[in-house]
Amino acid sequence: MVNQRLYAVPKPEFVEAPSSWVRRVAARQAVSIRQTGRFLGFRMSRDCDEQIVTMDASHLAGVTGLAEDVFADVSRMLKLALSLRMKTPVFLQEKGMPRYRFCVECLAGMRTPYLPVFWRMDAYRLCTAHQCLLEDHCPHCGAMVCPQSDFGMNGSMRSDVSMLSQCMACSKFLWDVPALKIKAISRKLLSKEDRNRLMNGRVLVAALFHGQAQYPGQEFIDAREAVERAERLGLFASGPFLAAGYFRDKSLVMPVRSKCTVTQRG
Repeated sequence: MVNQRLYAVPKPEFVEAPSSWVRRVAARQAVSIRQTGRFLGFRMSRDCDEQIVTMDASHLAGVTGLAEDVFADVSRMLKLALSLRMKTPVFLQEKGMPRYRFCVECLAGMRTPYLPVFWRMDAYRLCTAHQCLLEDHCPHCGAMVCPQSDFGMNGSMRSDVSMLSQCMACSKFLWDVPALKIKAISRKLLSKEDRNRLMNGRVLVAALFHGQAQYPGQEFIDAREAVERAERLGLFASGPFLAAGYFRDKSLVMPVRSKCTVTQRG
């Protein structure tokens, strides 16, 4: 990349994580994610999502031709999330790099596959749009979804992988697995309290996006106060139990296969 500006750079999708977007830019330019990230101004040995909070927006705009505020919402969410005083980490990581869960039906239906930043949040484990648990890893090979680090040792992408809906380890589609619907899990295995904890993942995301939250019968309060209070009260999902892998591994459900109805493009 000898020019001072990249061309045909895709715009970030709605609340797309920077680490997801950098990988899509790399695929569009047909070069490694490491080269792409460095050119854009990221230190690729560190978490790209966290770096966007303090990154020079004018530099990113200058080398991509995009508007300076394309990551404004995501940056605001990440800044607030990183300031939270939580007992457990807000974000999923693998060896210091971003790690994601994913909704089978969301990923199957995306025209442009990408990873929303809230799929990184540990407390967000239930897709309320499709009422299914997010998947923890590739259903075919068990690899984790780590867009910043799941490349070969030489830093290049697999030649048969072109979209974020594919596993970088085995190249198969991540959405090609039965959706794990919450209604398929017996109430004997998943209590009402646990179901509420799963639903509260949406509350966390909404609080971070809007900067405020509201408890029933109360005035709106600062998002930081609301989220920290909710965690102290044990209102968020945590640990290995309330996760798709737990129920899948124990064959405790009868899932329904998801169908991809949209032609995906990179």
